[in-house]
Amino acid sequence: MMKPIIEKFAELTKGVEITKQEGNFSLILFAGCIGGCFPPYISRYYDKDFGSLVFIMHGRHGLVLFDLSKYMLTTSLTYKRYREQKNECIENKDFKEIWKITDDLYAKYTNSKIEKLSEIELDGLIKQVFSLYHKLLAATVFCESLNEGQVKKYYKEISNDSDKFEQFFQIASRPVFDSFVLRMDLGLCDKKHDPDNLQYLFADYYVVPPVETVELEAKKIIANRGGIDVIQKEVNKIKAELAENKKIVAEYRKNLPTNLQTLLDFIQFAMYIRDIRKEPMQKFLALSCNVARAIFSNLGIDRDDIVYSVYQDYETGFYKKPEYKKEIIKRKNEGVVSFFSAEGIDFEYGDIDEKRNQFFALMDRGSGEVKEIKGNLAFTGKVKAKAQIILSDKDFDKFKDGSVLVTSMTRPEFVPLMKKASAVITDEGGITCHAAIISRELKKPCITGTKNATRILHDGDMVEVDADNGIVKIISHA
Repeated sequence: MMKPIIEKFAELTKGVEITKQEGNFSLILFAGCIGGCFPPYISRYYDKDFGSLVFIMHGRHGLVLFDLSKYMLTTSLTYKRYREQKNECIENKDFKEIWKITDDLYAKYTNSKIEKLSEIELDGLIKQVFSLYHKLLAATVFCESLNEGQVKKYYKEISNDSDKFEQFFQIASRPVFDSFVLRMDLGLCDKKHDPDNLQYLFADYYVVPPVETVELEAKKIIANRGGIDVIQKEVNKIKAELAENKKIVAEYRKNLPTNLQTLLDFIQFAMYIRDIRKEPMQKFLALSCNVARAIFSNLGIDRDDIVYSVYQDYETGFYKKPEYKKEIIKRKNEGVVSFFSAEGIDFEYGDIDEKRNQFFALMDRGSGEVKEIKGNLAFTGKVKAKAQIILSDKDFDKFKDGSVLVTSMTRPEFVPLMKKASAVITDEGGITCHAAIISRELKKPCITGTKNATRILHDGDMVEVDADNGIVKIISHA
């Protein structure tokens, strides 16, 4: 009899720290990139893969769990390679090549073109899209886990002057490039609003809206933001701040010793890759959804149910089998726990809340009572306010101005909430993550990488966010 997934995962992660990412995630989009964690993709850069990952999906909620040490190892190994090769490192060269291929693919396969493809052509295209998606993750995963603790470790290997670390970190982590959110705003300000060109901007990790709804989605966002003129003013303000950041970083950098210049450059490189890769990544998401919708239409399956398909369904041809429709319905109705490894994917169904809690207990083993929450400094400042837990877009409407936004990870759709928030706390992320970059743009106190703030805190808890030291204190419970 096959072991339950919780037992397999517990055995394989014994003695290691498990981390999670959580939110509006689907099998086709968020779990769709997981193949990049395994050979042959990850082997191009590292001699170890991720071992195993678990992805749990029920409704619009997804949760992925994996070994934190293997995640962080990718950053250390790429930093070592970057010190020797700088911008010529293989990760950067591969990323640029993948990005160009993606742009060409996205421009070529508009929605109308996809609808005219034969079944054989659709099969080849979706396999190509997922293969490129896996290559993108493998080439760029190093940029995700970089945090203050790692930077401090690298800094101490170079300099004995620890008193100057705080200044180094603050300046080195200033964004000097146009963020994806800024580029999205520029797209909204473009009066042409070509749906095919804009569709990828509206991708999240759950689904990409059909191209025919894109123009309406753009108009809604523009109206909610107060109109194009308001958005353009925000764009101009951020651009002016970025120009100032460039001057500050360049002036500071030129007075550093060579080794610290290289470390600063790596921080900027990792931040840039983490944010700029959203463009090819979102285009993969849009292509995946558009091709999968066409395939599901040919199969007579509801196009909305593409979210319950996973890349291996297409790679193995399972989607062509008569029983596939029943499998999709089962995943949809019962929820699914997926176990990913280099050997393939295993599934379990049903009792999702109970199973999710079992995995959370596995994460918490040996942690004892939590008296304060610690995380990574993203942007400084201190705030006292009530916490609000927001895990998915269904909770967006309940968020109150001035509250502390507590979430697993932010994405572009979280930006309106971040603007209303007095501070931001996330379970996931380091200095390169979306929450860190946008908080610096908004100048909002932000602590990332707390691992479990969304489970320790509750709506209405009064908290003190000390982002200067990366600490959250609970003043009183709701």
